[in-house]
Amino acid sequence: MVGLKGRYGTHSLRKTWGYMARVIYHKDLPQVMEKIGHSNQEITKRYIKITQEEINELEREVCI
Repeated sequence: MVGLKGRYGTHSLRKTWGYMARVIYHKDLPQVMEKIGHSNQEITKRYIKITQEEINELEREVCI
């Protein structure tokens, strides 16, 4: 109905929204967690696929 190719459910769009909010718009994990409705940051990290490699890269980039 909105012109997207393929089949998408609300769950897929919710996960994509969370991922984009964090990666593209640089929103804090607690903000994303609140919007998605999770009660635990660990759940949100798994849900939007925050990987250990991503955390390692952050540690390499932000070195004080």
